[in-house]
Amino acid sequence: MSETQNTRSTAPIDPPLTNDNDENRLSTWKKRWEENQLRWHKSEVNPYLVNYLENFPSPAPMKCFVPLCGKTKDISYLLSLGHQVFAVEGVQKAIETLNTENSFNLQFDKGTSIYSNDSKSLQIYLGNLFSCPIENWGPFDFIWDRGSITAVDYSLHERYSSLMQRSVSGKGNNEILGFPQ
Repeated sequence: MSETQNTRSTAPIDPPLTNDNDENRLSTWKKRWEENQLRWHKSEVNPYLVNYLENFPSPAPMKCFVPLCGKTKDISYLLSLGHQVFAVEGVQKAIETLNTENSFNLQFDKGTSIYSNDSKSLQIYLGNLFSCPIENWGPFDFIWDRGSITAVDYSLHERYSSLMQRSVSGKGNNEILGFPQ
């Protein structure tokens, strides 16, 4: 059994937090997931993403970053087009629901706090967005932010913007896409 296999588990530890405000905010999101208060969740792939990718097709698979992914259908769509997806989510139930609804067969690696499918075409960091060592998985060809900026406390928007800018590659046209919910 490999070292990675030894660290895999279906019961990850709680995600790391950076300060008390983050802990309170994450508790609020966890509560919303536990109570199934998911009014922001869409049951279909976001039409803005479909339109963008149809009008600006990539000649090769892209490496996509999806911050605060929840259980978005957009991930399945991106994977179906052959793209690689790296996502971040602070709520374990969101990842587990995404996994169940899409049959991704995700496994958790405690050492990296990463859920991944067998092919590693989908990797999801469980933890605080600002604690994620994004440089270990980037740079990304584009970022699909359907609504995570609205989930981040306003006082952290500058930090969020800096993180997004650091996570894209310096090659070609990089896109940071965000659309109204």
